[in-house]
Amino acid sequence: MADTTLVTGATGFVGSAVARAIAARGHRLRMLVRSGSNRSNLAG
Repeated sequence: MADTTLVTGATGFVGSAVARAIAARGHRLRMLVRSGSNRSNLAG
């Protein structure tokens, strides 16, 4: 089973960069975001 990384604050400046870098390497990830956050840039 592949490890999964949790990224908190994934809609923020640093969190979104970290999430993109992890996804680009083909790793599984889960993202924690605040309700009401703009999540449109997380789709992919």
